[in-house]
Amino acid sequence: MRRTVSSRELAICGIITAITVLLLFLASVAPTGRLALVAAASFAVAVVVMAVSPRHAMMVYVAASVLGLVLIANKLVVVGFAAVLGNYPVVKLYIERIRNLPVEWCVKLVICHIYFGLILVLWRLFFASVVVLPFSWWMLLLLFDAAFVVYDIAFSVLAGEIRRRLLRI
Repeated sequence: MRRTVSSRELAICGIITAITVLLLFLASVAPTGRLALVAAASFAVAVVVMAVSPRHAMMVYVAASVLGLVLIANKLVVVGFAAVLGNYPVVKLYIERIRNLPVEWCVKLVICHIYFGLILVLWRLFFASVVVLPFSWWMLLLLFDAAFVVYDIAFSVLAGEIRRRLLRI
């Protein structure tokens, strides 16, 4: 039997979608802190995962990505959100249901490498002829892995705080 969407859930999803698009817009115009604002946009999607459901979170992710592509001039910020950080809260939820920490981290790193491969393909399609990086892609992969691990740990800490403080209301 299909469950109907309550007006509370719909309102939460709409508000979080608006907040996510606003954070992406701020990331597109901010001179510094762009990555932090895009990460904050993905944390907003995580609130929907915790408050409503993963299915609704994916709808918020898709809506925010589409609205961002339509409304925001700096498409690079939106593509970064859509390709990597936007769907990670839902992916992380399913990975952490494994309940075996070494296996979870192996799966997370595989997902990280898939994200890196997607970014590398997009880079080569759109920017390789314009900007040449002064170091190899292996070094980029190591930096990306380190940043991803830091992001995942920070995400877990923040999600715990959100669960503990905000969602007990």
